[in-house]
Amino acid sequence: MRNFESDIYDTEASYLINKLYSFLGQANVDRALKKYQRSLDLSGPVVSEYTFKHRHPWWNAFRTFFDLKKNGKSIKRNLTPELKMLAADAKKISTLQRFMPTSVQNKYKRDLIDSDRAFDYLFEIQIAWHFYLQGNELQWYEDNGEKHPEFIVKTHNFDFNVECKRISVDISRRIKRQDFQRFVQELLPDIEKQGYAGNVDIVLDGRLDGNQIDSLASEVLELIKSGEIKGESAISLGQISLKLSKKSKKTVNIIEQDERLRMNLPNGANGVVFSSQKNGNYVVDPIQMILMSKKE
Repeated sequence: MRNFESDIYDTEASYLINKLYSFLGQANVDRALKKYQRSLDLSGPVVSEYTFKHRHPWWNAFRTFFDLKKNGKSIKRNLTPELKMLAADAKKISTLQRFMPTSVQNKYKRDLIDSDRAFDYLFEIQIAWHFYLQGNELQWYEDNGEKHPEFIVKTHNFDFNVECKRISVDISRRIKRQDFQRFVQELLPDIEKQGYAGNVDIVLDGRLDGNQIDSLASEVLELIKSGEIKGESAISLGQISLKLSKKSKKTVNIIEQDERLRMNLPNGANGVVFSSQKNGNYVVDPIQMILMSKKE
């Protein structure tokens, strides 16, 4: 049986996404999408694919949504996982904003398009949605500049305050995502320029500091230039395993390869599939790299 509060039919997705578009402010979303596109255009391929595309939960989905509409294609017949997630978030916000004071609505209109903090504020929405689906009444505090919890949950038996704190897992990581992405951007395009494709696996003895990225990338590149393209070797920060070969114009589906990588990625490891030659979902002669620490 359908739960009318939480379930969404495919036919409702377009309507819900349009409602979110209107709630956030069409001009605000359009401006944010233009800024997002400029960032993609100016960034390198790795930063573009693995940083900006995942920095905000909605921009890539909104872009797909508007492209489908522009080309006269049915939204319900072309729902990607990103579009489904966008419609689900739109459902939550459309429902919950009815119980918010105007000052809180305006706050979320600003905060949810903040590319640096959107996930934090969406976390608040998700927590509120959980309590709402339990049949509880929600009462938000006015956004008056004072420090206070986000909202009050009123149950049949008692009331309690809820203050949301989202903690990034990157804080305790030996290899921070931003440093990994910098390292990939420093190393993989140069390996590709040398005419190689294949696999690069690196296991560090400890932490990767930001000031070690350039020297580690140079060390790996010199190793490859010397002809060490297969097998294991010791490097200054740990061990490297190479399985490279000359480019053969091999075409692969990057979505499928990336999914396989994610499924088999060791706990705490960072992974990427890179190629500068991309046509839709297909890339030519990709390089796959896994970087991890023994102490992760």
